[in-house]
Amino acid sequence: MKGKILIIDDDRGTLTMLKTILSRHGYQTFSAEDGEAGLELIGKIKPDAVVCDMLIPRLPGLELCKTIKQDSRLKDIKLILITGVYKGAAFQAEAKKSGADHYMKKPVDTKGLLDRLDELLTK
Repeated sequence: MKGKILIIDDDRGTLTMLKTILSRHGYQTFSAEDGEAGLELIGKIKPDAVVCDMLIPRLPGLELCKTIKQDSRLKDIKLILITGVYKGAAFQAEAKKSGADHYMKKPVDTKGLLDRLDELLTK
């Protein structure tokens, strides 16, 4: 196994697609459909990385990133935010400020996501 990845997205199609692709490439995958469920799962499984949609219920992506990075037990988890709504330099700055290690636009470029995860997890 390459590592544990938690995918958080309320769009089941995206969630299923990302789980399938990451699993096929050697990652152990877990999933949640909202931010609070994702945060609870993070405490249980201690993933190496989280791929999280920006607009999820109960704890939005930016807030989830901030919460993770402020917790000394979780701060080493790599975070990739994905979004179909926000774009441009303002979003990039906000994602960085929240603690995200990278951000991507939807539809997700799966090869780009795999490359970024490999890069982040081998640092």
